[in-house]
Parts: sequence; structure tokens; C-alpha cells
Amino acid sequence: GRVDRMDSAHEAIEIWWPRDADAFALTSDDRLVERYDAVESLLGSNFPLPDALFDRRERTVDPGELIDEYESGRGERWDGIDDAFAPVRALVDGDEALVDAATYRSARSERRSSRAIVSAVAADAPWAFFCLAGSSEDAPRWVLLADDLAAPTTELAEIERELRRRLNGVDASRPIDAVASAALAAWSEQLARAERRLLPRRMQRALDEMAAVLDDWIRRAAARRERERLDRYREIRRLLDATGTQGTPDWEEVAGRWLELIRPLWYEQLGARNRRRPLLLRDIRREVIAHEDTLGPRLIDSFHRDPVGLQPQPDERITAAIVGVVNA
Repeated sequence: GRVDRMDSAHEAIEIWWPRDADAFALTSDDRLVERYDAVESLLGSNFPLPDALFDRRERTVDPGELIDEYESGRGERWDGIDDAFAPVRALVDGDEALVDAATYRSARSERRSSRAIVSAVAADAPWAFFCLAGSSEDAPRWVLLADDLAAPTTELAEIERELRRRLNGVDASRPIDAVASAALAAWSEQLARAERRLLPRRMQRALDEMAAVLDDWIRRAAARRERERLDRYREIRRLLDATGTQGTPDWEEVAGRWLELIRPLWYEQLGARNRRRPLLLRDIRREVIAHEDTLGPRLIDSFHRDPVGLQPQPDERITAAIVGVVNA
């Protein structure tokens, strides 16, 4: 798929397409689309599929058609990696860039000497865009929050579209006065509360299942009057209720520990021969609860031996922000 961009020392490269019997011929992406649908519903996908793939399922691919499509230039150029980040690059590069090259270079230079770059613009409805710093284990993240959006979003393509829509016609920023500062503080607080909802879908569901199982284990430990185990369960359960004002744990770390704990049961159920639909985390809740004798002590040991620390507040990780302020 990347032959046309190959950096080769040869002046020409021949491409040979197989002409297999129908039983062995390539089929048009039906398995890929099927897997994509399953992953999207269970985990949440991290890349978009081109719409054309959904229209070419269950059809044998003819090599001659592929050759004609390539040579005529009719083929859809698509690269999963390029497609995911193209909207980001388009904001600062190309004919439709929102930020010209000189301003972008200046901002990058300013970023080296300041903790964060913050701008305020006039807006018809309140909104805010944040870029959160990455770490040695996590990539930087974009977040957009707005009164006229149902929920915060971290989808790069959606954020790019929203930024273009909201900044269309904005020629200059407005002063960071008391009104803008108050709006920025309010959005930063909302960002802290929303962080857990911004996790990948599988991580969110892992935390939900962890809470449900712990609630059951707490009731059982209380009924047995096992004070030490009950206190440990409650301590871990309180961690799941931490709010932004109190400091929040590394949610991915907490979810990861839970998924590691239940992994053997997950694979055991995944291998069941009579399963006809994707296995969901909630499908094994009963089995997890029933294995408290073995899983409970391991969970306690995991969090007691290596406590999950509180991570810096989101406002301490902001490297860039734009806040839309409605003029009074």
C-alpha cells in the first residue's frame, strides 16, 4: 500500500498482483470491517475506517480491477496513520491552515520558556480547548469541552472540525481579563471531573466492573465480619470515587491492574465453545465475584504493596489552551 511512496534507489518497480482461484482470492475487507465493528463496540477504536470499505464487503477482488484503479488514479488514497493525524497537521500546514507558519514557530519558541500558552477568543457559546502534556508512558492529549456539546471529546478529527467552526472569522484574541480567567478556571475544574470519561472505553468499563464487584465483596466481608479485609476493600473502593478536587489516581493504572487480575477468568470464558457473541467484561462478573477467595487477597496485595499515587491535576498538565468567552 505504500509502494508509491517508497524511497527506492531504483527508477522503476514492478508490482505483481496474484490472480488466484475464487476460493483463495482476496475478499474486499469484510473480515476487517467485521473486526472493526467488534472492537469499536467493545473497546472504542483509535482510527477511522474509510467509508468506501463498508460498501465493498463480500466481493472477490479482481486483480485487473486493482491494477486499472491504481494506474488511473481512481483509487482512494488512505493510510490509517496518516488519516488519523492529517487533521492535526492541516491546522498548521497547507492552504487551509488556521495558524500561519510564522505564528506557529513563535508559539513553539514561547512554549520552551513558559509552562503553558493560553489564549481567549470571543464566542457565541462558552467552550474550551486544552492540550495536556504527555509523559514517558502516555502521549499528549487534546480535549475539547463546550456547553453546546453533549460530552467532552478527545477525537482529533472532531476537535479539528470544531476548532475550525469556532475560530472561523476570529481575527484576534481577546485579553485574559478577570472574565476570561474565571472561565478558564471553571473549564479546568470541569476537565478534572471529566478525565475518567475520557479514558478508552474498555478502561471505563473495567473501572465500572471493578466498582460493582467490590460493592459485592464489601457486603460479603461485612456479613462475615472480616474487619481487616472489609477495611481494605473499602479503601480500594474509595479510590474509585476520588474527585478532581481531592486529586485523582492514574485511572489507566487502576483499570490495568483490574484487567490483569481478571485476565485468567477472561481467557477461560473466551475459550468457551458455545459462545456466539463477543465477550463483555460484565459477562464474567458472576465468575469474578465467585472467585473472591483467590482474587480478593491478590487485589488487596496489589494496591497495598504498590499504592496508586495521585497524578497532577489537569491544570498542572495543560501546555496550551483556548477559551471561548461570551461577551456580556
